[in-house]
Amino acid sequence: MTEIDELRLRIEALEQALAALTKTRPRKTADVDIEALIQVGMHGDIATDFLAHRRAIKAPLTATALKSIVREAQKAGICMDTAVTLMMNRGWRGLNADWVPKTHARDLRAGDSDFLKRLRGGDAPQRI
Repeated sequence: MTEIDELRLRIEALEQALAALTKTRPRKTADVDIEALIQVGMHGDIATDFLAHRRAIKAPLTATALKSIVREAQKAGICMDTAVTLMMNRGWRGLNADWVPKTHARDLRAGDSDFLKRLRGGDAPQRI
């Protein structure tokens, strides 16, 4: 067998290995759209802002990530608008129910309601 034949065999083996790797490579997951966020209980403006936030931190929102956020928001006893507003305000990629103390969940909802109202086009608080 000549050197050229040996090289051809090595090239064929490498091509087969490459083909096997590309077949087992995971597919890119589709990002979640605004309709999916509205279905889990977010308002349109907040959903739009949340998707922009995720893009800005280079963390596309996948279905798996959204399920995790919904689960943790339910554990914490807060609505999705409050959960993602908290995430945006604090620069978080995800949410953990333990990060939202149960004793402060009610206060957090009340404090964020002003912010949410402003996002929805309500009146801004008066400054003196």
